[in-house]
Amino acid sequence: MILNIATFNIQNKYSLNKYNGIDKYGDHTKELYNFIVNKNIDIIGVQELTKRYKERLISILGDNYKIFGKLRFRALTNIIPIIEKYNESNSIITKHKVISHKTHQLPFFPSIPRIITEATIMIDSKRLCILNTHLEVKNKKVKIRQLNYIFKLLKKKQSKFDNIILMGDFNSTMEDYYFQEFINNLDKLGYKRVDICKPTHKCRNAPIDHIFVPNRCKISDVNVFNNDNHISDHKPIYVKLEI
Repeated sequence: MILNIATFNIQNKYSLNKYNGIDKYGDHTKELYNFIVNKNIDIIGVQELTKRYKERLISILGDNYKIFGKLRFRALTNIIPIIEKYNESNSIITKHKVISHKTHQLPFFPSIPRIITEATIMIDSKRLCILNTHLEVKNKKVKIRQLNYIFKLLKKKQSKFDNIILMGDFNSTMEDYYFQEFINNLDKLGYKRVDICKPTHKCRNAPIDHIFVPNRCKISDVNVFNNDNHISDHKPIYVKLEI
C-alpha cells in the first residue's frame, strides 16, 4: 500500500485579530487545500490550526477530506477569552475512514499546554495509527518530558496497530542530545526518522519538523517544499511510502 504523508505547521498568526487563514498575502486556507489536492495527500498532520482557520478549511475541503483533533485550551477560552487567539489544534486531515480519534494532553508545566492528536485510520482492512504533535519551544526540561510521554504512548499502542506514524513540529534538531536519544529509543522499538535534511523553518538551518515511520516501510520520495507565498514560517514535508 502506497501512501502520501505530510506534516505542516501552518502558523497561527495570532498578531492578527481572529486569524482565519487570510492575511495581506492571500487566502492560505485555499493554498493549503491546493497543496493537499495537488500532492494527492492521504494523511496530513497540521499544527497551529486555529478555530476560525479550521472552520473555513472544513468548508473548502468539502466531503473529500475530514479534520480530526481538539483544541489545546478546550473550555478555558470561555473563562479567559483573551487566550482564544492562542488556541490551536494539532489536527489530522485525511480522505480515509477514521474509526476513532483522541487528543492527549502532554506534560507542559510551567509552560503553556501542548497536545498530541491520535487518529485510527482504516485503509485496505489495515488499522493505521497516526500521531500528530507540536512540542514546547523554549523549556528543554518540559520538552524532554513531552518526548518521554510520546515514547511511552507509542510503545503502549505498538501491539494494537499494523503501523504507527508519528509526525509534527518537535522544535528539535538532530543536534539536540535529548532528541537524538528519543530517535535511538524509537529505533529500538522498530521506528525510524524519515531522512529530512533541509531546514523546515525560515529561522533555522536544520529541520525541526519530523516524521517517524516503521523501519520496514519503504520510502520512495521525500521533499521539503519552499513557501514563496507567505503561507507559513514553516515548510511542509512530503513523504511517499509503502507500508
